[in-house]
Amino acid sequence: MDVAVTGGAEAPLSAALIAVFDGTRALSKPRVDDPGHSCRPFSKDRSGLVLGEGAAFLVLEAADLAERRGAKIHGYVRGYGVSCDAYHIGMPESAGQIECLTTALRDAGIEAEDVGYVNAHATATEGGDVIEATAIREVFGDGPASAAVSSTKSVHGHLLGAASAMECLITVVAMNESLLPASGNIGVVDERCSLNHVGELPRTDCRIDLAVSFSCGFGGTNAALVLGTQRSLSV
Repeated sequence: MDVAVTGGAEAPLSAALIAVFDGTRALSKPRVDDPGHSCRPFSKDRSGLVLGEGAAFLVLEAADLAERRGAKIHGYVRGYGVSCDAYHIGMPESAGQIECLTTALRDAGIEAEDVGYVNAHATATEGGDVIEATAIREVFGDGPASAAVSSTKSVHGHLLGAASAMECLITVVAMNESLLPASGNIGVVDERCSLNHVGELPRTDCRIDLAVSFSCGFGGTNAALVLGTQRSLSV
């Protein structure tokens, strides 16, 4: 297959679906005086996710074909990793996420220190953010020289079936625009979520040659894409 269109669209803001998520106690406690700041991934005072609606699609094309026809190439898929640890239907587990991330790096033929940015899945749930931060920290570290990390769900909400496509697209745009997307509303970071956080404001003039878009789902299903601005590090 030389060309594929991939992505997702979701419109979950219905009473029935909201009731389902509310029943799992995953939804954020709304800030009545400031509802726009209710979703707070990695924050010490996070209280859950906020559902969002949206769609994102990407065209994947064999690099040789795209280059030969002079297509405008926004980025390259350098590698990927998947895992399904089946630890629990609703609670993630760090070991499976670590396996997913390390598999992606190995598939791309790169080291963790080569990655400049990680777009985290972080939904702002109490347990999920800590577990994911533990996995990211284990793979990439948390010092100032390690990969910068943010969750853009604080801005667009959890798009469910469209989340991974949207966040992949955001990561590609970030690399092209030389900026690191913010984790809006992060405020005071939960000490258990120690990472090289971008913070509440985006960082500009940041060259990002390689980035990872990380997504996690129910039942311990995880996927990571290594994205690059160049076809290979030697180009």
